[in-house]
Amino acid sequence: MSNSPNVVILGKSNDNIDNEYIKDLISSIDPDGIPKDFIHRVFVIDDFENRYLIPEKFYSDGLKYKKLHKTLDKIKTDYPISTIEIVIDLLSVKHKLDIESNEIFSNITD
Repeated sequence: MSNSPNVVILGKSNDNIDNEYIKDLISSIDPDGIPKDFIHRVFVIDDFENRYLIPEKFYSDGLKYKKLHKTLDKIKTDYPISTIEIVIDLLSVKHKLDIESNEIFSNITD
């Protein structure tokens, strides 16, 4: 792979989450990778706009940005990959953050 593809992170939700909360959720995602529990789907798009759904087995341990090229090398497409779309399940992220926030605040007493 000579040129690095663009990486696009998209959010998916079946519930109403306000825009500010979405910005907070997206900015809280680990800058080194994305845990499997937060990933809804991953697609790659080649230079001719063909879109391929990536099987979960390719990201069963989550996605680490530094190792993304190794994952892409395993994916066979007819043309070079131009874009990687990672669709995040915003409700899973929200749920995880809510649990962790509750744990932190439960230890604080007046």
